[in-house]
Amino acid sequence: MTARDAVAELVAQWTRLPELVGPGWSTLRPRALEQIGLLASATTDAERRRGVGKLLRLFLPHPRVGALLAGPAARDPRRTPEGEPDDTAELSELCRQLAAAPYEQWISAVFEGHPPGEPFEAGRVHTLAFTVDRHDHPFAFATAQLDLAPAAGEDSAMLDVTLHGDPDAVTIRPVRTRLTVHRNVPASVPEAASAVFEVTPRRTDRPVVLMARFTRGAARVSQVLRLTLRPAGPVEQSALLPPLTTGDGEGPDISITLMSAGGGHQLCVQDRTGAAFAPLPHGVTELSSKVREVRRGLGQLLGGPGGRVYATSLTIPKDVYQQGLRTLAQHGVDFFRALFRAPGGSEDLRKLGDMLLHAVDEAEKGATPPPRIEIVSDELCLPWHLMYIADRYREDELTPTRLLGLGSRVTLVPLSSGQRHRPPEACGSLDTLRALLAVNSDIDRPGTDRPRTLVSGQLDYWRGRLANRAETLYESEEVTRALVGPREPDALWYFYCHLEEGEDQPSEDTRMVLTGDRRLWLRRVRNTAPYEEPLSGAPLVVLNTCESAPPWPVRRAGFPPYFLAKGARGVVCTEAKVPMEFGTEWARRFFDRLLAGVPLGTALHQVSHELLTEHHNLLGLLYTAHGDSGMLLVRQPSATPARQP
Repeated sequence: MTARDAVAELVAQWTRLPELVGPGWSTLRPRALEQIGLLASATTDAERRRGVGKLLRLFLPHPRVGALLAGPAARDPRRTPEGEPDDTAELSELCRQLAAAPYEQWISAVFEGHPPGEPFEAGRVHTLAFTVDRHDHPFAFATAQLDLAPAAGEDSAMLDVTLHGDPDAVTIRPVRTRLTVHRNVPASVPEAASAVFEVTPRRTDRPVVLMARFTRGAARVSQVLRLTLRPAGPVEQSALLPPLTTGDGEGPDISITLMSAGGGHQLCVQDRTGAAFAPLPHGVTELSSKVREVRRGLGQLLGGPGGRVYATSLTIPKDVYQQGLRTLAQHGVDFFRALFRAPGGSEDLRKLGDMLLHAVDEAEKGATPPPRIEIVSDELCLPWHLMYIADRYREDELTPTRLLGLGSRVTLVPLSSGQRHRPPEACGSLDTLRALLAVNSDIDRPGTDRPRTLVSGQLDYWRGRLANRAETLYESEEVTRALVGPREPDALWYFYCHLEEGEDQPSEDTRMVLTGDRRLWLRRVRNTAPYEEPLSGAPLVVLNTCESAPPWPVRRAGFPPYFLAKGARGVVCTEAKVPMEFGTEWARRFFDRLLAGVPLGTALHQVSHELLTEHHNLLGLLYTAHGDSGMLLVRQPSATPARQP
């Protein structure tokens, strides 16, 4: 085995290493990253070979990794039919690819003819080309970048590339907007394989932030690349990838990308006609205040005179419903204006709001179906579905369909840049689906004057649907063991219990309260079951608890980001306190659809709309999904469910 063989194999297997190493991965990974950093900075092949030897000494004691590294040369597909080695990839290039592997930076952005480190001149045209790194190890690309790999049976795929930047800081002219992805990169890739843009900085007194979006099939975002052009010359590049899921094939009508850069936040909105880009005129502290206000509007539905009706009856009296709608609309309009009509906001920011206004207006007039909206965000997790799309509050024209979560199908797609698991396809048959249920049985009161059997009723539901393939856990210690140890893969993890928030935000003192008043502390479980060790089966996690969505808009703490980091395919969480009786009714309606093959976003939207139209009940807005809206829990039947409002 040569050093080149070993590095190529590690590049190919990087995303499987947490599984192959097992529980020791969280300890091994930082040591491996340190050695990989030294390896990437080596200047001679002799130094690189010595570095590879040190790296292998870290991995070889782990049997499953050692077996892969023991003889890749024997099955190295980088050999020609005549058996001669193909030396197109130098060791230095493979070491660079290995250094990129943990951070998933597989698309290269290069300013042609611009020496690295040289300052960018204002007013001068610079040619920016996007290319795909050339892996001569054919499994490296397919393993590390599944969402960009060609479909089965195809040798290549086409990506549509769009480049955005603050119009006050940069002018962008597209030259070629298609990027070709090859399954096995040929010896010479034609020039047309690259996407090319002409970039002209208009000012160089501060960093210029560019955002490239790569889409394929149905306009689904496959990758987002952030480029920061520093005044002194360095170009910083980071790649952000949404989770891979099995979708329904339909792309969003509107795609919103929110990205942090240079101490601020850049916002891009793209519809079927084009895109606009602008920075947000708010810092994190100011945005946090606005997020608390709009979520407070949702929480107020459960308080005040008559608000308690929501806890005991599915159907809401008309006066209570109208008051709730007024409350939500007032807070929602303020939120819309804060983002798109803020004093000091640019004209481009107003255009972004106009795109949302136009989509909602057209749907309200019946000219188009309710829009599908996908929000992709690398840091901020804003409650978009609570936004009321209107320039100002008009009480005589209130309609719930102008609330984004009721008039549209909205899902939040979290981006990640660092170590993260890429879940495989988990969409299977209902006959083989497995689920884990974690419940607080103390919620039931079977022997009281007012008996309550909410937990047992839900367990009966799952026994009827999955028989013995639904495992029930009652205590926090059982859940911790399930999070830590390898287990038979589950397609779904469902929590029905209480949740308590920590006093400070952001806080890792969040805890779930399970049977026997035993608590599952986030702070502790992050240590005993770190995110480096993925959940078996990449399950959908549904948190039917109180306020499981982190109240702090930056995803620094909370159970949803924890489960996503552990490889969950998606997380459904709650924005406010959930009445227990309502939670059980919502769950039945939601899971009936999900188990029938309805996509995640459609199932959430259908339940919310059904509760609204049949019961004047707005509480479907309590639930939001983090993950691809097209995700399926089980395979759809031959007839795809019709798109419903």
